[in-house]
Amino acid sequence: MYKSRLVKLASMLIALSMLFSLAACGSNNTTAESDSSKAAVSNSTQSTATAEKAPDPFGKYEPGITLTAVRSTLSAMKFPEGDDVSNNVWTREIESVLGIKVNYTWTADATQYGNKLNVSIASGDIPDFFECSSQTVVNMAKYGQLADLSQVYEKYASSDLKATMDAFPEGFNSAKQDGKLVALSQQGFGIISMPAVVWIRDDWMKKTGLSAPKTFDDVTKMAETFAAQKIDGQKDTYGVAITKDLYGDLEAINGIANAHHAYPFIWVKDASGQIAYGSIQPEMKNALKTMQDWYKKGLISTDFGVKDTNKVNEDIISGKVGIEFGACWNSYWPFTDLVKKNTNALFKPYAIPSTDDKPTMVQAGWPVANYYAVSKNCKNPEAVIKLANYFNKKIYHGVSEDYSKFIMNPAGDELYKFAPLMTFDPTADYNKHVKIAAALKAKDSSQLPVDLKSAYDTAIGWVDKKDANSYGAYYQLSEEGSYGVLKNFVDEKRVVITELQGSDTATLASKRATLEKLEKDTFTKIILGESIDEFDKFVDNWKKLGGDEITKEMNATYNK
Repeated sequence: MYKSRLVKLASMLIALSMLFSLAACGSNNTTAESDSSKAAVSNSTQSTATAEKAPDPFGKYEPGITLTAVRSTLSAMKFPEGDDVSNNVWTREIESVLGIKVNYTWTADATQYGNKLNVSIASGDIPDFFECSSQTVVNMAKYGQLADLSQVYEKYASSDLKATMDAFPEGFNSAKQDGKLVALSQQGFGIISMPAVVWIRDDWMKKTGLSAPKTFDDVTKMAETFAAQKIDGQKDTYGVAITKDLYGDLEAINGIANAHHAYPFIWVKDASGQIAYGSIQPEMKNALKTMQDWYKKGLISTDFGVKDTNKVNEDIISGKVGIEFGACWNSYWPFTDLVKKNTNALFKPYAIPSTDDKPTMVQAGWPVANYYAVSKNCKNPEAVIKLANYFNKKIYHGVSEDYSKFIMNPAGDELYKFAPLMTFDPTADYNKHVKIAAALKAKDSSQLPVDLKSAYDTAIGWVDKKDANSYGAYYQLSEEGSYGVLKNFVDEKRVVITELQGSDTATLASKRATLEKLEKDTFTKIILGESIDEFDKFVDNWKKLGGDEITKEMNATYNK
């Protein structure tokens, strides 16, 4: 080693002496040689500058750095033996590969996290980065507490992370305030997972000689038939499942309203291009009239006013109801519990039909639940972008070994949830459906990426042996599943996404609880039989109690 160092030193001395010799006789060189030399130096300088402008999205910090953070936890989070929230496969990996150590100053149960975060922010104890709501992003940006990530995102975000953000630009841009990127959107799993479908007992449909509904009148006739014939022998059989908590049963009332071209509980563009509240539009009155008529006919449970979600699910599982306007995931729950009792008792999903000759548009709320914000005092804000790069790489672009190491292990532990930062591909569920549906149709999973094989293996169990534990996956992911139904709406751009694409306006934040109670109470009373004209009174009261002011704020904030 000593000899090697001497050789290197000698070489350096020789090079230096040659350089000095060239400098000494430089005046004797031709102008061309001088220009050539200057050009070489200039090119070298430009190359160095170019290299400095292209930082490595996965470059390791040497020496390493520490980022402070806080996070929410769930009691259901199951760590492999010896691991915990601060020491697990993700924290060890990012420290080893990126040179980033994440130090949690505190953790809290998900139910308490928001309150504890607010206390920390109010006291000035702000970590380097943290997960938060859009309202928190707006409030902190207003007081200059957040870092501007605009430049570090452009410099350090990997091409794959940028593609993920570009797949739903509305979500990415919702993290901007005054043109500055002050947080990173978590993005979510995509619009395909959000609208309602109509689930129908397939065995009841066959026993009554009915076929898939093509019009909304077909749904009504089907509900009447189911309620009258009491196919499973239940005396209190009814047609359509709706719970008393309209805000907790959004898919039910949304689906019925969407058939009438109404979009309750979200903000939409009206014919003039202005943002308006969907629940106060004339079409909503028609939807409420339909639900009122159904209740009078016994198509909705006579106990509707007191039935919560658990009670309605008990009715579904015990065979008392045949139709539900529900979520894409209802095949997993509660329908799987029914199938476990009777494998012939199948709910199958269908597109919600229109009440007229206009195609149905289905609604969706804002798909971004949370954001990652970075404190203005963070010394390495680009490190947070690197964490996002690495999560994206391992989850969506990893090798086969990455699945069991970083996503889910053979024991079923959801390892990806241990990552300090998670941003999701908004096309993930759409692509998952397309690939798995094709594989199920061919009964061949050889072309599936490793992260989809587990879902395929579960779903194929329904095809091969009518395994009740496979029903949920099959009737979400297959061509005849809920995603197969909703894919058409996405492809045909027949999904109405709320215009409230971020935090509440000031008046909405202060008046929301009052207005929602007014809305729920009025709608419930109308369904139970009060005059449909109560809707008009509700609209007037809603406007007077702050609705008009909120509408102005919504247009000023989001209609740009």
